[in-house]
Amino acid sequence: MAQFALAIRITLFLLIANAGRVCAAGGDAPGDVLFESPRLSRFSIEIADTNLARLKFGGLEYVPATVRVGALVLREVGVRLKGRGSFRPVNDRPSLALKFDAFHPHQNLFRLTKIMLNNASQDTTLLSEYLASVLFREAGVPSARVTHARVDLNGRDLGFYVVVEAMNKTFLRRHFENPDGNLYEGYARDVDEVLDQDNGVQADQADRRALVSAAGAPLNVRRDQINRQLDVDRFISFLAVTMLSAHHDSYPLNRNNFRIYHDPTSERFVMIPHGIDGSFSRSSMPVEPPQKYLLVRALMELPEVRDAYRRRLQDIFAQTFDLESFTNRVRFAVDRLKSISTNAAEQTARESAGNAMLKRIVRRHQNVENQLAGRVPVFLDLGSENRATVSGWEPEVAEARIQALRSRHDNVEALGLRFQPGPGVAAASWRATVSLVAGRYVFTARVSALGISAPGLTASDSIGATIRVSGSTAAKRIASNVAWERLEHRFVVREPGDVQLVCELRAAQGEAWFDVASLQLSKE
Repeated sequence: MAQFALAIRITLFLLIANAGRVCAAGGDAPGDVLFESPRLSRFSIEIADTNLARLKFGGLEYVPATVRVGALVLREVGVRLKGRGSFRPVNDRPSLALKFDAFHPHQNLFRLTKIMLNNASQDTTLLSEYLASVLFREAGVPSARVTHARVDLNGRDLGFYVVVEAMNKTFLRRHFENPDGNLYEGYARDVDEVLDQDNGVQADQADRRALVSAAGAPLNVRRDQINRQLDVDRFISFLAVTMLSAHHDSYPLNRNNFRIYHDPTSERFVMIPHGIDGSFSRSSMPVEPPQKYLLVRALMELPEVRDAYRRRLQDIFAQTFDLESFTNRVRFAVDRLKSISTNAAEQTARESAGNAMLKRIVRRHQNVENQLAGRVPVFLDLGSENRATVSGWEPEVAEARIQALRSRHDNVEALGLRFQPGPGVAAASWRATVSLVAGRYVFTARVSALGISAPGLTASDSIGATIRVSGSTAAKRIASNVAWERLEHRFVVREPGDVQLVCELRAAQGEAWFDVASLQLSKE
């Protein structure tokens, strides 16, 4: 064990040293200074009150802001709110799009014209997108670069953010010879529906319709026809990494969070992952993609493609999904985040978040290994009454002002989450993973809440204490003083596998307690 720890430290040292050399050399690619530097940046954003009031949900209009990054000062940078499930209002911890040339055509940051500052409200570790994006690129799939930063808005410290490269012409030039093709984005739509278009001049989407036609061709000619419209080899790699990383809110699982680019050079489409912050959260997700959506179904109905997919899956798992490599990446990211922490408690919180991510990756790696070897998981025994008390709870805390406690509260053995007052809304949870057969389930808990507040926000803004399943939305949150209210969360397991149960608090301050004996799961 000591030798392994030493090897990790040596590898980490080499990673940091190499990163420093890339930065010192300047790098030729736009954004290298931001994404490849061993030092993380701080973004200080100043927006006039009148413009701040114009930032609303769904608004695509950019408002001017002054943005400081280190010694650089950029004026009249375009800023707008972004996010769907992760959306937070401007008085919370909003996700932001920064468009540096919105008001000045030639303005840029390290030759980047646009970046995203994501609040990672659905990933308290801050690491899911950072790790998954590397996995895609190593498998030959275009993917946005990711780093981290600290952000303050009008003097209010918003904490750590995930910085993501925008998928615009700058991004396309990095991955394609010709960046002028049509780029479509998919949000809860399959490719046989009209998609939003982000790039290109052809507005009738004839290229997309040709792809749909090829995907629906008879089996005896489909492979040849779809090969002319789609880069099948890279699509297979896209599928394999998506399933390995358990990205549940993706094209093959939910026909969501994807971009598809019609490359003018090859005249074929390439699928690109997007919004991959949900990766590694479902350790038992099957590695075989469901044949629910058009392109997956069209290809997996072809025996030779199914065989190619399984070979690619095993190759990527063996060559790229390497636990030591993931450990090194996590350690590197955690150390960089700790370097811009403001106190020791924040550093401890980042260390804890990194360890939580490593546990997820180890669980996913073991599950994939079991699936590939044909081993059957051990499911939770609910007994004759179809009910069991859930154990194995672990805290997931990412901010220094939050304590995760195991103690007695009101003379009850409980799991606690205590938030000291601080800027903006934070989230923390206790989590347990169970293996379940298919069916309908009810997760129950008795919850006590005290002093929960988030100025200007209510329970309808996802504030308060709750229970839920990872990847789902809570049915009810407790946002006022309550002594031991019973909560229920109903969910459906469609395919046997692991489910992560969550006891959660989102607030600016306050505390929540979950009665350990009441944390039960029953099958309907």
